[in-house]
Amino acid sequence: NTNTMSNLISNALRVTPDVMILGEARAPDEFTQLQRAMQTGHRVIGTYHAKDSADAIERGASELSTGMGIALAEAKRQWARSVDIIIAQHKFPDGTRKVMEITEIEGCDNEGNLKLRPIFRYKLLQAYTDENGVEHVKGQFVMENPISEKFQESLRKDCVADSEFNEFIQKGDAY
Repeated sequence: NTNTMSNLISNALRVTPDVMILGEARAPDEFTQLQRAMQTGHRVIGTYHAKDSADAIERGASELSTGMGIALAEAKRQWARSVDIIIAQHKFPDGTRKVMEITEIEGCDNEGNLKLRPIFRYKLLQAYTDENGVEHVKGQFVMENPISEKFQESLRKDCVADSEFNEFIQKGDAY
């Protein structure tokens, strides 16, 4: 038995962890094991490369399709059903990283179109070059939508107190 990410995820599931925190997933078999963990009710936090929330679902589905040998449309439905929240970040030319969006995934419609609920976006307000010639951006988080009732229920099932998310159930301004 080799020490692969896939085998480590599989073995971790045997001890029924409350939360699995993984590094970067890259290979189809890793996405297959992540899907297995998420479908069986395990909470998973992990990373992988994608441009934004929609691309993250597409990437996960593509890897899952390859790993499980199922149609891409079915893999997309499964992945979108299993993922609750995507936090997408961007690396800027000066080397800084900023969270650009936090999006709730509400699944796919009957035609296979993603149903995304953007919660926060980083609104770019200004790009400038400082006195050392380094390029920077300025911006602020803007709340686009409150979290859904379904996600609120999910948080409650995980024993997260309402006081921890009350500020996110009504649309606000900049954060």
